[in-house]
Formats: sequence, structure tokens, C-alpha cells
Amino acid sequence: MTDTAMELVLGDYRVTWEDLGEGLYGEYDPEKDDDTALLRFDVHRMVSGEWEPMEDASYCTMMPTDTPKETIQAGLEAIMNIVYGQERVKRICE
Repeated sequence: MTDTAMELVLGDYRVTWEDLGEGLYGEYDPEKDDDTALLRFDVHRMVSGEWEPMEDASYCTMMPTDTPKETIQAGLEAIMNIVYGQERVKRICE
């Protein structure tokens, strides 16, 4: 994980932000003035002692990688509040 990666764990759920090199047009291109590096969030559940990704719970967002950490943390909390306790999260994650 990069230095922009953050995670929030609550019970059997984990939400993470990651910088995977994604941008507005697919792969981030720093040569394009109109491109922005974006964060992706992932939701995992603890299954048999291991974190497993939930189905359809990984999305690139419009959250820039240079967003202040307080805002990134607030985003983690907002996502966790929505997915916590859910079995299927595709619709709510979209």
C-alpha cells in the first residue's frame, strides 16, 4: 500500500483506500494536465481468520490521492457505515 492507503476495521469488516495508479481516463497519466490520480476503495470480510474481498465491493472513486487525510478518513467511515452488517454490497457501493 502507498502512503495514501488507509484502512478502517470494524468487527468482521475492513474498508481500505488504495492508490493503484488509476486516473480519470483509466491508468493515471501525469503527463496529461487534465488527469487526476484517484483512490480506490475495497471492502473485505473476515472469513475463517482471513480477510477476503467482498463480491462487487472494489471501486475507483473520484477521490483524488492528494485529498487531506481527514477527508479520506471521513470517506472510510462513510463507506463503513453503509456496508457494515451487509451480506451483499454491490448496489450500495456503486
